[in-house]
Amino acid sequence: MKKRLCIIAAILLSTWTVAQADNLPAGSYAKSCENCSVSGKEDTLSCSCKKADGATIPTVLRALSKCKKEINNCNGALTCGSC
Repeated sequence: MKKRLCIIAAILLSTWTVAQADNLPAGSYAKSCENCSVSGKEDTLSCSCKKADGATIPTVLRALSKCKKEINNCNGALTCGSC
């Protein structure tokens, strides 16, 4: 019984993670950013993104709904359009 519950919990958690990732906007930032989330209420995309020196820093792209270009990671900063 315990083993079944663990398997069911693992399946549910993996499904939730995939569903969450499906809500993220497309863009090259996804290659160098992690732990991303979208807040519809605040109209933001928040991630931890790598800088050129390899350090990872938290960053936020505001006015997400107004961004009609590709989202990029520009040295640790999320940008709408090119760097």
